[in-house]
Amino acid sequence: MPLKINNRSQLIYALTEIAALEHTLMCQYLFAAASLKSSITEFSNKDRAFHQIELARVWKKNLLMVAREEMQHLTYAINLLVSVGGSPTFMRPNFPNYNRFYKSGPGSPGLMMSMERFSAGTIIRFIQFEAPPPPSMTEARFTPVPEPNYYQTLHEFYMAVKEAFTDEMFVDYGDQYDPIDEDKSARLAYRRPINNIVKNITEAKALIDMIVEEGEGSTGADPEAHVNIFRNILAALEVELQADKDFDPSRPVLSNTMTRVHDDMEENLEKYLHIIPADLADGLPFNLLQLFNGAYEILLTWLYQVFDRHGSKDELRAIETLAFMPYMTEIIRPLMEVLTKVPIRLNDASGTLGAGFEVTSNNFLIPKPEITHKITIERLSDLITLSTQISDQISKSNDPVINYLIEDFYFIRKSLAILKEEFENRVLYGWPATNIDLTKSESPDSLKSWAMRGPAVLELKFQGWFQCRLASDPDGANEKRGITGNNFAIGDEPDLDRIIRFQPSSTIIRSHCPEIGVYVITAKIIAPPIDLYNVVKEVPDFIGAKIDLLDSPKFEGRNHMVSDDGEPIDPFELRIETNNGIVLSRAVIGNGEINDMTSGQRAGSGRYVTNGGASTDAVKEYLKRIGKYTSPHSYLDERIALLKADLAKIPPDQIQGLAAEKLLFRLQCLDEAKMSSVGKPVAGGVRWSRYFFFVDYLHTISGKPVIDMNKVDLGFTFRKGHARDVNEKWLIEYHFGFFDSDALSAYAYGTIKIPVEIV
Repeated sequence: MPLKINNRSQLIYALTEIAALEHTLMCQYLFAAASLKSSITEFSNKDRAFHQIELARVWKKNLLMVAREEMQHLTYAINLLVSVGGSPTFMRPNFPNYNRFYKSGPGSPGLMMSMERFSAGTIIRFIQFEAPPPPSMTEARFTPVPEPNYYQTLHEFYMAVKEAFTDEMFVDYGDQYDPIDEDKSARLAYRRPINNIVKNITEAKALIDMIVEEGEGSTGADPEAHVNIFRNILAALEVELQADKDFDPSRPVLSNTMTRVHDDMEENLEKYLHIIPADLADGLPFNLLQLFNGAYEILLTWLYQVFDRHGSKDELRAIETLAFMPYMTEIIRPLMEVLTKVPIRLNDASGTLGAGFEVTSNNFLIPKPEITHKITIERLSDLITLSTQISDQISKSNDPVINYLIEDFYFIRKSLAILKEEFENRVLYGWPATNIDLTKSESPDSLKSWAMRGPAVLELKFQGWFQCRLASDPDGANEKRGITGNNFAIGDEPDLDRIIRFQPSSTIIRSHCPEIGVYVITAKIIAPPIDLYNVVKEVPDFIGAKIDLLDSPKFEGRNHMVSDDGEPIDPFELRIETNNGIVLSRAVIGNGEINDMTSGQRAGSGRYVTNGGASTDAVKEYLKRIGKYTSPHSYLDERIALLKADLAKIPPDQIQGLAAEKLLFRLQCLDEAKMSSVGKPVAGGVRWSRYFFFVDYLHTISGKPVIDMNKVDLGFTFRKGHARDVNEKWLIEYHFGFFDSDALSAYAYGTIKIPVEIV
């Protein structure tokens, strides 16, 4: 007979265990994903390396996607728990644990929960976690004082919970938390949307069915069900091992690297631990584990706060805007990756570190609402201090492997500092921030001053393709190759670098992709009143002039850490060079300082997107400027046909070589883009939105101008007055859109207005 839950206390107890189990599974999936290799230099078989790195990339993507869905399932479990009178909980046992979950009876040992690197054995264990129901179920009794829950599969457990949901059990939905999913596409492809809030019994049961269908014991053939994803990974791994018996896709990450043996450790499991002494390798490995554990503790505290509505309105809003995307992608995930690259040698083992996800009872004890933000700021400050110490240790290390991590770790440390400042500011001044500081301001105030009177201006209209090889969310901003987003470095290409290139120098051009270059297309002198477009004369010397941005500018939003959406470009120094040698350049004030500004200065900088989104009108505008194509479909079809023709020319014995692997990967991405571009957008169709996506900017440029006329007489001169005079500022309006993830390029167009004096 199936399991039977008889009363509320038993149901609350069951849902509490489900929440702990979803949390426990998620951590193990994240750990395995972080252990996978991501650099071509890590693969030793030169004949198959480019094939193997793409296998590892797909496996890492799938593991992270499953972990992302487990986070969603944890949300559902907590809301189901709240709906029957329980309290949000993020409690779970430390790793490893054995006698806690998947117990079929009093004598059952359950299944091992352990932090293990990616391997066939690890994936087999994951398949067990997500296994479909057994042919028959064991009877067990739930009593008013809850006893251990006995079940062989999560499917069985969830079905017992579903059966227990009745009108009498359902008491509340008003206090459930509906987290803002900042990237709905992060869900596995083609998942149907569903509300996080459980409003009635019918919705509760439908939600449980969906959780089971997606992962926990799916009985169907859905290829996106977790158990089938793991089966496919295992099958692909076994095929590759037949071709290369020495193939090892993961780093030698040691199991369960911990700072100590925790009080909740079960008997006879210490042999699966690797305790890192505080003085090992001058304390660097221990400090790194403590940094991760401290960051993880803050995340758990934040999650508890938002699900329990614990804290002021501004504090909860600050957590919502920082925890779900930037904190997880810019700090937690990259820290996990860095740990797996740190070599360690213990008495009985050698390998690399891994995130321990260590917890203590204090992780789940939240102080009074009026002081939670103070405690969080204190903890963030402690982490910044520790990260500074770690940076110093890395830079002074004699190990070149450790030294190599300094750039990546500096990025994490800087993200921590920015996040702490943003959290503190948002608690005090809300989000968007109300404490606007204009000392670094670049605002479009020249528009008003030039409307009826003021200087004549040289109006330059420009357009063209630019390249920006950047990771896209839910990848972090510093992701080097691209895993879970749209954008990827493939084959022997250099790592992604986020640099915006308006001109072809240093670009990485893939076959059949647009040529890079942004150029002036019209140039006119306009006299006041500017708003009546009083054209004085054409200026042919500027037609075809190169428009460029200097000093390796990047999009500096860090996954919404410093912006709601649409990222400022920093540094921002504009350069215009004509064919006859005239050069104009000028930087914004606060150039190169966006992430060194205060929160108030950033809010008042004026360099954020003024408008953005996705629309058919936007794509029509870009297609008109690009020419030739009638729709994104025709644009994609042409590229796909050309790449397939190239692939057909490659001999069969070279199909796993570099050239073929690059073509196959590009075709896979383009096929996905086309599939999610036809008709109605679907969940997972983020590539569809990239072609329709646009962002608009409008701001002044107020730094000191640099002007070299190269002895050319234009019949007018450029004004060089005081930089803070609105009549001396340059004004720029620019629009980016139609981002081509295959080319890692987008189309730009805009207008520059430069005050002049007519001779």
